[in-house]
Amino acid sequence: MFIANTSNGLLIKTWQDGCGYARKVKFANVVMKNVSDPIIIDQYRSEHPIPCGSTAATRTVAVEKIDYVNIAGTSASKRAVTFSCSDVVPCRQVSLKDVNLKRLSGRGASAYCRSASGKAAGVVVPESCLAGARAAGVEEQ
Repeated sequence: MFIANTSNGLLIKTWQDGCGYARKVKFANVVMKNVSDPIIIDQYRSEHPIPCGSTAATRTVAVEKIDYVNIAGTSASKRAVTFSCSDVVPCRQVSLKDVNLKRLSGRGASAYCRSASGKAAGVVVPESCLAGARAAGVEEQ
């Protein structure tokens, strides 16, 4: 798959106070060019909430078992990877394997994680910020 000149690349967004889950999603073999947000999980969308009978502070859509495999290309922005997850229902079991995203300008890109855990394998650029992930470029035992 090839994605070019877009705002979002591989996006999972959920609504605050939503129900259910986003589970067992795999993004594989994707090349991106000039994408503003190449990889993003956002559990804080609130434009059109789907009420579930509780407040956003106690309920949100669970995000887990999300895999990014063989993803490469260029980011139009400094931040190439964003995992913005709920403190109450964190993102779990997110994995990055052979991810290589650089800025279009040639400079290094960055990754941001909030309440996200998982693992990294193979070469991962920018370096993974996932809690529990190993350092980029180090083979797993």
